[in-house]
Amino acid sequence: MAERIGKHSEQLKTGTEAALKLPFFFISDVHLSIHESPREKAKLSALCKFFDHINDSGGTLFILGDFFDFWFDFGENYPLQFQPIIEKLTELRQNNIAIHYAAGNHDYWIEGFLTRKLGIIPYPDEISFLHQGKSFFLTHGDGLLQNDYKYRLLKIILRSKLAIFLFSLLGKKIVYRIAAAVSQSEKPYTEEKLKTMKDHAAEMSQFLRKIWNKGYDVAIMGHIHEPTLIIENGRYALILGDWVQENQNYFAVWDRGVLVHKQWVNL
Repeated sequence: MAERIGKHSEQLKTGTEAALKLPFFFISDVHLSIHESPREKAKLSALCKFFDHINDSGGTLFILGDFFDFWFDFGENYPLQFQPIIEKLTELRQNNIAIHYAAGNHDYWIEGFLTRKLGIIPYPDEISFLHQGKSFFLTHGDGLLQNDYKYRLLKIILRSKLAIFLFSLLGKKIVYRIAAAVSQSEKPYTEEKLKTMKDHAAEMSQFLRKIWNKGYDVAIMGHIHEPTLIIENGRYALILGDWVQENQNYFAVWDRGVLVHKQWVNL
């Protein structure tokens, strides 16, 4: 393993020009889990091929939260089901592809193995920076809905040092069994769920428009799972969409001043 794997650059800073390699790849809400269902195996295969594509293209990868359906740092003692994707993340870093990771509500606890051993650059909330005259705002998006009062309180509790310490006492097997038991990622979307997603996407689209008013040209988030792209006057607002339902596999690419929203299809 190359020496640089164990190191990462400093976090990108608001209002500061970032020396980043193009193209930029954006992905969120993959929700990789320890379930070994046919859908999960297909998702893992597609994601590995997508990362191979990034390896071939070069550039920079931005993960905007909930990449894992659950992640808690136990060092190198992570679930074996994640081994293929850990290997792909390692290959990206070995090829000097920077990975910037904004924490989500399912994978806030990424500090540790992923950051120290793989050199992934973590952010507790949003990522913002300048690049070639364009201003970027990136976030997972949890807690931004107007009526998320209870969740915002829960978020403070779950991110506390006490909560992290108590989780660590339970050990990997128990923690991941609890996470798998409460996971919703394997359940198909109901009509009610789809309607709620559309309503939330409409609200968050207005939030992203407000981000434009703060001087940003590109505003991207995840969390809502409802893919939505707005382009106005050369500015972009994007809710990425997810990799949860079969054949969704949404991602975005920024290159040559243009943002393109795509779905990954294995070739």
